[in-house]
Amino acid sequence: MAKYFRWNPGRDIDSSFLGSKEKRFLKLNSKPNTTTSVSSYYKVDDPTDGAFILVHGDKTTLKPKKKNIASDGFLTNLTKFNSGSTKRNHCLSDWVCMRTGSAKMILPEGGYLHRNRAGTITQVESPGMDQPYRATIQIVQGDIFFATITAEGNAEERRVPVHILSSSDTGNMMPKSLAGTQFGFYNSRYGGSSITVYALYNKTRVTFGETGSNEGGMANVLVGLQPAASPASMNAGDVQTFSLAVENTRVFIESTRDVIVSVAEADGGDRMMVAPASLYMYTRRPGTKFQWSTGGSASTNTDGNIVYSLDKVKVATTEIGDGSGGDSTMGLGIEYLANTFAYGDQLSDYAIIAPFQKTVVTVKYHSGGAGREAWTTLHTHKLGATDPLDPKAVYVDGNGTVVNNYTKYDDSGAAPYLGGGSNLWWFESNNPIYVCINTPNNDEETLLGWMRKDVRNVTWVTSNSDASKFIIEPDDDITLLSTS
Repeated sequence: MAKYFRWNPGRDIDSSFLGSKEKRFLKLNSKPNTTTSVSSYYKVDDPTDGAFILVHGDKTTLKPKKKNIASDGFLTNLTKFNSGSTKRNHCLSDWVCMRTGSAKMILPEGGYLHRNRAGTITQVESPGMDQPYRATIQIVQGDIFFATITAEGNAEERRVPVHILSSSDTGNMMPKSLAGTQFGFYNSRYGGSSITVYALYNKTRVTFGETGSNEGGMANVLVGLQPAASPASMNAGDVQTFSLAVENTRVFIESTRDVIVSVAEADGGDRMMVAPASLYMYTRRPGTKFQWSTGGSASTNTDGNIVYSLDKVKVATTEIGDGSGGDSTMGLGIEYLANTFAYGDQLSDYAIIAPFQKTVVTVKYHSGGAGREAWTTLHTHKLGATDPLDPKAVYVDGNGTVVNNYTKYDDSGAAPYLGGGSNLWWFESNNPIYVCINTPNNDEETLLGWMRKDVRNVTWVTSNSDASKFIIEPDDDITLLSTS
């Protein structure tokens, strides 16, 4: 028996056939009698012999795609597929300038950095492939940056990792890999929020909601938003900024197609990337946590470094105020975690949150001398979580502190620099992890990474049930068919 799927990015209802909602798909259990221009379903045959079919969406053609996965080796094949997910490979993505200014970039494996400004592609940095490289770049809102292995500037060429982050405005550059359709954040100071949205596709509608307490959410259409139109209409490449004067409120954003979101408080204090809401969101330390769409209460573990809902609804969390600097930072969903990270500035402290068992993380710095392999190991951390709902953590600062409790290290950014003040850093793990740092401006921010190809066969879950719970269920863009 076959199923019939329609990719449904806006989660709307098909008025012709009323298919059941499966994340961002509509599904019919029998062939539709007719089709229309807005109701195109695609046949997916049921798997046989205990096998699985992974259905995922092609966001360009809007057609569902499928991947057959044998039951033998299911975990290895699923994690290998998921390791290649756009959502985990931030540093291989396009980076979009959300606010004009400057930022520090690092090409940890060398390569060529290109900029697309209004359709004109320019080579910005060209160190070649010999060694790690960092530089300060000037950025203009709407600019798109990407890095490749060749100098030609063809966006279809093989990508190499690049990380871009401003020391002061940590939300002015964002990768498209952090795109989604449902977002939430909390603000508490500095005169309200300036919310910048970048649309990846044409005919995108963006709606806002808010609540000052654990009720309301998307049901409360945002009052005081400027410009006042909600929903706002956007096309691919559009950047719009919306102002909200309200403080001490939970803000909700929903779009019909993928967007990326950044926020800066009006008086210039708190600035951050806003990650899509997730079923399981990791964070450096406890912040303001809430259920997406309603603002309802969310759960956490004893150490406060994971947020989730017992009702299996999405959550969001924002950490504000660590004692120095002006920034806040987001939590990051389990489907956006990576195993490799690079950072191109001086580093006073870091936090690593590890959801998966037998995690080994090596932190290295580079002297800036010749050779892309000339890295010095600062620490190797072994973290043994038994349940992603109770992750293990390590917190390190330049005072020599290495602890497993966030209250016992200097998370303000004011500690001495690690690695003798090196400004080339590399974090390497066997499993996906969450990393949070302070910049030289003492502004905290989540570090975004990528998945190294040499370990994409490594499984980080140990059972089919955990694979379903922690890989399939959190990802809106995939659904699994099985014979069971």
